[in-house]
Amino acid sequence: MTSLQTPATPTSSSWKSISKVSPSLTQSTTPKQHGLPIIHNLRLGNLLSAILLLFGVAIGSYASQLTLGPVYGGIPASLHHPTICAAIFVIVWGSKAVFRRVIPRPLWVLPILAFYVPAIQRSLFQYSEEWGPEWGPIYTELLSYYPTLFLAILELSYLGEMPSLALDIIPAAASYGIFKVIRDKLPDLLAHRIGSAWIFTRCGLTNLAAGLYGLLSPAALLLAIPGIIHSGYYNPGCTEAAGMKYLNATLAPQNYTVLARAESLTGYLSVIVNTFERYKVMRCDHSLLGGEWLIPTPGLEHLENGEKETIYPVFVMLEAVRLIRPGPAASNPKALMIGLGTGTSHNGLMRHGVETHLVELDPMVYQYAKDYFHLLPNHTAHIMDAVKFVQDAAAAEKPEQWDFIIHDVFTGGAVPSILFTTDMMQGMNKILKDDGVIAINYAGDLNQRPAKMVIETIRSVFGHCKVFREDDPGVEEKAIDFTNMVIFCTKSTAPFRFRPAFEEDFLNTYSRKAFLYPKFEVNPDKLFGKIGNEERRRFDVLNGRTMGEFEEMQRRGAVHHWKIMRTVIKKEGWVNY
Repeated sequence: MTSLQTPATPTSSSWKSISKVSPSLTQSTTPKQHGLPIIHNLRLGNLLSAILLLFGVAIGSYASQLTLGPVYGGIPASLHHPTICAAIFVIVWGSKAVFRRVIPRPLWVLPILAFYVPAIQRSLFQYSEEWGPEWGPIYTELLSYYPTLFLAILELSYLGEMPSLALDIIPAAASYGIFKVIRDKLPDLLAHRIGSAWIFTRCGLTNLAAGLYGLLSPAALLLAIPGIIHSGYYNPGCTEAAGMKYLNATLAPQNYTVLARAESLTGYLSVIVNTFERYKVMRCDHSLLGGEWLIPTPGLEHLENGEKETIYPVFVMLEAVRLIRPGPAASNPKALMIGLGTGTSHNGLMRHGVETHLVELDPMVYQYAKDYFHLLPNHTAHIMDAVKFVQDAAAAEKPEQWDFIIHDVFTGGAVPSILFTTDMMQGMNKILKDDGVIAINYAGDLNQRPAKMVIETIRSVFGHCKVFREDDPGVEEKAIDFTNMVIFCTKSTAPFRFRPAFEEDFLNTYSRKAFLYPKFEVNPDKLFGKIGNEERRRFDVLNGRTMGEFEEMQRRGAVHHWKIMRTVIKKEGWVNY
């Protein structure tokens, strides 16, 4: 039987032997006790770096799309952006072993490139006409934002190293999920702050993303100094007073002058004057909200009533709500105007003594309409979301009702779908008086289903409707029949007519004399076919079930709208902002 014995104490020679084999055995165990916190701190550092990288790429994505909006429009700019971002995540995480051999230190390059993004994008905008609205955003971001996304995710993949490629799926999926959540939340979080400070501008957000990368690699910032200087002093899209001076010097050879500009809730806004053709417009990203001629119509030079001629006839056609018979019986009618633009039809109704309330989402649109387009003061303004306004008004115990409602919210090649749903139409129907009239402006291709969905949604709620387009369709069929149109409706199912327009209806303007009275009626039943059973009606109206499909179809229309806008204002007027 073997007995348990106490180990012998090692001799000095034994200690020397042991220390040669394992020096750590001769040291205190204190470092070993602190080993876990050290590892914990390293992991915490990686986590903080990963958070900075994910916030950087999400902010950079949002800023890049905002920057492309004035040149390509918000919808064309976003057509392929989400797919390409997702593809970069997949490629980087799937091939990081290959990339590691070529780019072992992404952070050495990332902050430098990120600070040059504003200058790169500005220079590439000059090619927008050649590249077009579909490929232009892709080419521009391939040379600006996407490389920063690639480098940031590559660094992230190194930080999230796992023992095997199969296990890499976990941090890869987590990183993309976090990126997407942040990216999807940013518009809601920042929309009402855009333009409130430099950091909340397109250029400011791009530099913020670059600054987050710079925190992880401060030494690289030395090489980014030229890009920072360019943004601060030479990029007209990034600077205020000096930028306006440089911008107008650039636009002068093309006969354009920018009177005011702002980054705001609905996009990049500016007031532009064409000094050769003598008109003034309000721009929102790659669209025009309205405008006026600066010189009187030939033959009407003697008229000085202060009412300018609109460049868009459809706006004066909206005023034809006053001509409908039978119409409101009120001697002092009230009008609710949803959407403002430059206020053409608003001024028209006010000049006819109609008590006018307007609902406009963007405070800068309202400000510019007052400052540059002579919006009359005798109105009540509600600067808020139109959906909420209508919902609150309709939900009231005794809803305030209106004799006229004018709904005009088209911009950027598309309409906000939520403003054309059955819920929105039913809300407006509830706050419209029984003898009231509503006019809804819509621009689209009559040969495409979105136009059908909008018109049939309106017709499904109101009693009787008539649809008029602003231009003569001619006799030949068109593959693309894009036009502005107005849908006039009443709550009653009885037919209505338009009384003749008289001289006082024209307000001494040629545009009203020529376009106030609706002329070119569209027969929806002939164009679309009669709606039969209830199942087909549900398929053809805009509601929660069909909204996604409607928005997807509108994306193609936005591309066509981009091409139309390039015929109204020359390329230089769009890309220099």
